[in-house]
Amino acid sequence: MKDLKHEIDSYIPYFTEEENKLQEKYNTGQNTYQNNKDTISNITDDIMKYSKKLQSQLDKQWMPAKNLIYAELLNVRNIKGELVKRKHNLEQTLTSPNASDVLAWTRDLDETMPDKNVRQFEFKPTQFKPGRIATDTLKDSFGAVCGAPYFRMVDSYETCLKSINKLVMCDNDSAFIGSYDEKLLVKITFKHRAVKVDTRVPNLSVYDMAMMNNGDLLISTQTKDLNLYTKEGVLNIFKSFPHNITLGVHVSQCDEISVGLGRSDTFVDSLKPYAYYKHNPNFDPRIEIMNLKGDTMHIIKYSDNSIYPS
Repeated sequence: MKDLKHEIDSYIPYFTEEENKLQEKYNTGQNTYQNNKDTISNITDDIMKYSKKLQSQLDKQWMPAKNLIYAELLNVRNIKGELVKRKHNLEQTLTSPNASDVLAWTRDLDETMPDKNVRQFEFKPTQFKPGRIATDTLKDSFGAVCGAPYFRMVDSYETCLKSINKLVMCDNDSAFIGSYDEKLLVKITFKHRAVKVDTRVPNLSVYDMAMMNNGDLLISTQTKDLNLYTKEGVLNIFKSFPHNITLGVHVSQCDEISVGLGRSDTFVDSLKPYAYYKHNPNFDPRIEIMNLKGDTMHIIKYSDNSIYPS
């Protein structure tokens, strides 16, 4: 029995060690499984949110035009129906053998005709472009709602500006136009082939503009300041770049802001060597990608030695 006890004692450490190994593998596997399950659950939630966002964008693009077109369609149908009815009555009267019918119709004859002034609409088809599951963003993975390419000259409008650097549409009937040379930002409304000026913001040289998803307007003026013009009509500085000038600006559907930055002559000293600017990243021409708070998320740099030759 003592030999059996010693043999059992020698087996217990082995199985204890194997127990610990299996327990560790089980814990690791279970934790990994739960983490992956939570991640997949979060992805599912994000997909549902993104799907609703796409549907909202689709409704926003089509519904206003749908209501206008349908209202005009009903109006045209009513006018056409009335004309068909008048034609039918007129034909019956003209073919009547009774002169009294003709006289009665002539006495009450309505010779007025409706205006041939039907509101015209340019149909810009909306297309859902499926994405490829190849990157981390839902937009690239599952696609985005965007207007299909459709360009045609349909009309022209005369504005209060001699030159326009940028036009940004707000909705079906209004837009922002800006001029760099005239230092003016104007909000306009298109009405009956004419332009009505709603708001003028003077002393603002507009080089580029981009509409944010919340309706605010980002404005580049080729100065150190990237300006923000809110939908309430307030002009603020969104972010300053002390050693650069702002150039092109763009806002993505995911609320990522991209701004091109060039070197500012204000901070260039011709007596300093090129290496001073080359090794100072604050002077580099670049593209900064920011969030809605103005925090820099990514920087795309570009160096051109011909700007400041050594």
